[in-house]
Amino acid sequence: MDKNISEIVSTLEELLDENLSIKSKNDLSLIIDELKKSKQVEELMKVQDDLEYFSSSANINSFIRNEIMNIIAEIETML
Repeated sequence: MDKNISEIVSTLEELLDENLSIKSKNDLSLIIDELKKSKQVEELMKVQDDLEYFSSSANINSFIRNEIMNIIAEIETML
């Protein structure tokens, strides 16, 4: 599970380099920090919810939204 989380964190950190607003970068950074601390199912579920909320933002492009949705699906398989 830790390996999967590390891969997800790495992918999310790469998305920070994409064309995001300052607020979106800050929000995504907070989610990444939360994910790094996640060790229990309940914590992963919260991260998943936060990512779903983040992906619904109008400020992100379709590539980032698609990557986030893929990560949400990956977290779902871990639960």
